[in-house]
Amino acid sequence: MIDHIVAECLYSNGVWCGIARWCRIPPIFLFSVHDIHVIAEHSGYSQPKKEVIRGILVITLWRIWKARNEKVFRETNVSIVQVIADVKVLSFLWFNSRRKGLEMSWEGWRTFDFNVM
Repeated sequence: MIDHIVAECLYSNGVWCGIARWCRIPPIFLFSVHDIHVIAEHSGYSQPKKEVIRGILVITLWRIWKARNEKVFRETNVSIVQVIADVKVLSFLWFNSRRKGLEMSWEGWRTFDFNVM
C-alpha cells in the first residue's frame, strides 16, 4: 500500500515530477519507496547539495502521506500544486534552520538557484 501511495499512483507521480523539475534533476520514477535513497546520489550535484535533495525528498514523502490522510480522514482534496508549494516552503524553513550562518533567500530557494557550501 505504501509503495502505491508514494510511488505508483498518478497523484504522487505528479508531485515527484514537479519536485524533480524544481530541483533540476532528472525525472523521478519510483517503483518502491526504497528507490528514493538513490535519487540524490544520481542528481549530479555536490555532496552538500545532495544532502539538501535528500531533505527535500523526505519532506516530499511526508507531504504526500499527509495529503493522503487529508483525503481519507477529512475528505479534503489537496492539489498536486499545493503539495509542491508546501514542500518548497517546509524545505526552505528546514534548510534555513539547519544551515547556521548561511541564509538563503526565498527567491533563490523557490527557483532552486543557489550554491551550497
